[in-house]
Amino acid sequence: MFGWFKKQRVDERSTEINIIDAYELVTLFGDLLAKSSPYIGDSSDLPADKTQMVLAFDHYIEWLECDDDASKSSANAGKLDAARALRSRLVLDFHDIDPEDRDRVKYLNSLPKIPAEEQRFGIKLYRKYNGESEAA
Repeated sequence: MFGWFKKQRVDERSTEINIIDAYELVTLFGDLLAKSSPYIGDSSDLPADKTQMVLAFDHYIEWLECDDDASKSSANAGKLDAARALRSRLVLDFHDIDPEDRDRVKYLNSLPKIPAEEQRFGIKLYRKYNGESEAA
């Protein structure tokens, strides 16, 4: 059934991804967020390179949009909305963390709530990776 999707496997040089691998990466990202919702997303925690993840989401979304089976279209609408929301979360909230910040980001992300004494530094890191100025 999905034989034609298997013609190209995911690799670091590829700009193509088959639907099975795309679905798996989308699912793994959903599982990652279900386990924890980081304050600052570290792209090194992703199940694949961020570029491959975006390609996987794009392919999966396109596959859902191209479903010609009318009986599946309404069921896919919810999946499509969820996939789009997850893709946005990936693009906006996961970053290449500088080596000097990695331990601090991991520490902040491990906390259920950032304590008052850590908030100033946490906000500074958040702004650094989310493109907000200090005045924001």
